[in-house]
Amino acid sequence: MASSIVSSIIPISSFQPKQRFPLRASAASPATQKARFVARRKESVSVQQLQRPLIEYMSLPASQYSVLDAERIERVSEDTFRCYVYTIKFFTFEVCPVLLVKVEQQPNGCCIKLLSCKLEGSPIVASQNDKFDAIMVNRISCETNSNDTLVQQLTSDTIIEVVLLYFLLFLLRVLHWLRDN
Repeated sequence: MASSIVSSIIPISSFQPKQRFPLRASAASPATQKARFVARRKESVSVQQLQRPLIEYMSLPASQYSVLDAERIERVSEDTFRCYVYTIKFFTFEVCPVLLVKVEQQPNGCCIKLLSCKLEGSPIVASQNDKFDAIMVNRISCETNSNDTLVQQLTSDTIIEVVLLYFLLFLLRVLHWLRDN
């Protein structure tokens, strides 16, 4: 678990994983041609309280959240946001996942749920939008450290599942595209 003292508002880049995501992958029968990938990670960081306690900020409705990176996060409604994940380059492909997420208040924090995911980037990548399903839930909670009331523990517990449909067909298309380009 990461342990560092940071300000009340923490940029995502401050979470530096010490280990890789545990990743499980499975393939269904050849007739269905599906591949399922599941990853889960729980990470905590100590946060020093400033003028406004973190738990107070996290208790606000999502409509009152500050959008830290307006180029990557766009408010769609009071509790729904569109997030442009960084562009990933993989061989000669570029992919930029665009996530539509909903933020739900919870007693000690919030829960961020994926409503949809669209891939932007190289044409072969964008053509895969109807060939996968994705589920993501990120529960973020804040607890007061009993020894130090000026420090709170911020915890993110995330699970992601991606199911690729027609997986073998996709691999063949990628290999043909790589050969031709």
